[in-house]
Amino acid sequence: MFFFLNRIKSFKVFIILKNLFPYLWATDKKVRFKLFFSIIFNLLAILATLVTPILFAYAIDTFNSSHSLSLSWFLLLLGAYVSVWSLGKVFIYLREILMFPVMERAIHSLAFRLFQHVQLLPFQYHLKRKTGEVTSIIETAIQSFPPIVWAVTFTLGPLIIESFCVLGIVGFICGVSYSLILAISLILYAIITHLGFMKALRSVRKANYSHVMTTSKIVDSFLNFSSTKYFHTYDFEFQKINQALQSRENIITKALIKDQMIRVYQTFTLFCSFFTLMIFTGYNLMHNTLSLGEFIMIHTYMLQFTIPLESFGQTFQILNQSFVKMEKALKTFKKPLDVKNGQIRLNRNQPLHIAFEDVWFGYEKKTPLLKGITFELHPNQTLAIVGETGSGKSTIVSLLLGFLQPWQGRILVNGHELKDINQESLINSIGIVPQHVTLFNDTVAHNIFYACMSASKKLLLNALTAANLNKTIQKLPQGLETIVGEQGAQLSGGEKQRIGLARAIIRQPKLYIFDEATSSLDSKTEKKIMKNIETISYNSSSIIIAHRLSTVAFADQIILLENGVVKNKNYSSLIEEAQTAII
Repeated sequence: MFFFLNRIKSFKVFIILKNLFPYLWATDKKVRFKLFFSIIFNLLAILATLVTPILFAYAIDTFNSSHSLSLSWFLLLLGAYVSVWSLGKVFIYLREILMFPVMERAIHSLAFRLFQHVQLLPFQYHLKRKTGEVTSIIETAIQSFPPIVWAVTFTLGPLIIESFCVLGIVGFICGVSYSLILAISLILYAIITHLGFMKALRSVRKANYSHVMTTSKIVDSFLNFSSTKYFHTYDFEFQKINQALQSRENIITKALIKDQMIRVYQTFTLFCSFFTLMIFTGYNLMHNTLSLGEFIMIHTYMLQFTIPLESFGQTFQILNQSFVKMEKALKTFKKPLDVKNGQIRLNRNQPLHIAFEDVWFGYEKKTPLLKGITFELHPNQTLAIVGETGSGKSTIVSLLLGFLQPWQGRILVNGHELKDINQESLINSIGIVPQHVTLFNDTVAHNIFYACMSASKKLLLNALTAANLNKTIQKLPQGLETIVGEQGAQLSGGEKQRIGLARAIIRQPKLYIFDEATSSLDSKTEKKIMKNIETISYNSSSIIIAHRLSTVAFADQIILLENGVVKNKNYSSLIEEAQTAII
């Protein structure tokens, strides 16, 4: 058992259980009540398992005695034996019936918290993450949680308790030598399991990683189905996924073979132990140093151990695999969140005054993208930012929203440093149309209302008109209730961009940010929408990021980004300058 416990410790199972216990010990008193009595029934089931061989042994010895009351006692002991055995089964069923709702509540809590944690991770994490890998982490965490709890609570825990109790019972009734043989058998079994799983651990980790990466590649391929169809690269995708599946097949096959070989070693160990014990007890039975009832009791205990010990190997294998799968979830929880808890809350109805003061930033430490950016946006004014692709225009927006942190300098909103402002209150004052509009696989109405769940139908109609969406909605088969498909796949780029516009407009913010908001529109529609933008942003500030000069002609202030440096311009000077500064 020492080696077994040492192996458990090396697996960090105690740490895992410490992390998982809060999910089991729910705040709901009814769930706690069920967990408590599930443990009670588990202990009663263990007690029944320990008592039944003793009752049967005494029944046999009573039958062989010459006492006048032996027949009555024999029948009474047999009845008690069957009753306790049956109760033990009932206790097992009851513990599981009570544990099912506890487990499902715990899975619910774990999955929700993991989803919540991933959503709140920093902006840069989501830029680098792989969707398939993240979904696989959540899926495997949900799948791994029950085996860990079931294995430790209802298999390994009872086995350890029963082992020590049986050694004491056999030693007390039959003698220390019998307990010694059982103890050596258990220790040898634990050593074999320990060494075998130490050898197989690396293979299991590789197998799990291979499965996650294969799933990630398949999801990534589905997400980019349009590129595959545009360039007819089916053969390349088929070959790539086939190679990934082939690699997964080879790695997992090796891991499964290693796991199965451990069972062969375990079975051989059990054979040697059982053979030795039976020869020893049989010899003592023949020489009358052991009664028939005691012989049967020891034999029964050994059989009771054999089944759990065989499942012990399988349970330990499942525990091993589940722990490896749970590792990524636990590592994900360790990633710091991107929650800005500034104490200053902005008034949603108050105009915004934005100022960048000597702001430096870059995605790579040695390569600054923005070099001492300084500009100011007064309330109810429009600021246009133009520049080449990759000059940092969208990065300025991410900095303003608090998604990225500047290396140096300050960003001020209404005279307060951005780090001191509550991020939620800041976001609630801003309506943004990103360069790439992402939509949920839901209705058009849902995607627009998503920016302001409490918006009225009147605001929705105004947003549709301002975004020039009315005709598009009329053409859709179910109007506003039309499902847009995954990532808006059933809509054109222009239609998605106009939904993005409507989503920002319905929010009625004090600052609009249009990041290439009309890049997917034709010039006629663009002019209509830009005119509407002038109207809707009359009492709000606006930041317009654009490539085409025609979209920023009405701006109060225009800045040109060149090599990470701001240059103040006006519309006339930009027209006169070489158009190469703007793509």
